[in-house]
Amino acid sequence: MNGDVKSRNVAIDIGKGETVSGILSLIEGYGNGGRTGIIIAHGAGNDMNNPFITFLALGLAKAGYVALRFNFPYREKGRKAPDSQGRLVHAWQCARRYLTEDSGIAIDAVIAAGKSMGGRVASQMVAEGSLPAGRLVFLGYPLHPPGKREQLRDAHLYEI
Repeated sequence: MNGDVKSRNVAIDIGKGETVSGILSLIEGYGNGGRTGIIIAHGAGNDMNNPFITFLALGLAKAGYVALRFNFPYREKGRKAPDSQGRLVHAWQCARRYLTEDSGIAIDAVIAAGKSMGGRVASQMVAEGSLPAGRLVFLGYPLHPPGKREQLRDAHLYEI
């Protein structure tokens, strides 16, 4: 793909007067139809500005994808401890809704990607049917909770 990647800051409505930050990246002047979007969620210990996530989003945009990376609410508020599972799920759903309905770009297919916790939550949602995504991309899947190597978090993966 030729063209410059353009990124813009976006506010993703998560309800009750709250928003989380996102960054939407795509090739300038590429057109507005038949696009595949990829949503990238950060891990528990970082945010959407993590250098790896930024590099990935810009590289995917350069390849022709519409890339949306976003913050979970706890990071938006400057907290270190992750939100509850329900709140993480809700943020993911709102990010998908933003990309497919509110971005002003016709998205034909969605890929869900995440670093560590972000990927785990996406995969759980896809397994239960609450996040429509044609593909999943894991950037370091957290197979075990920290310090609990005997406890696997893979049961839902067999449902995908």
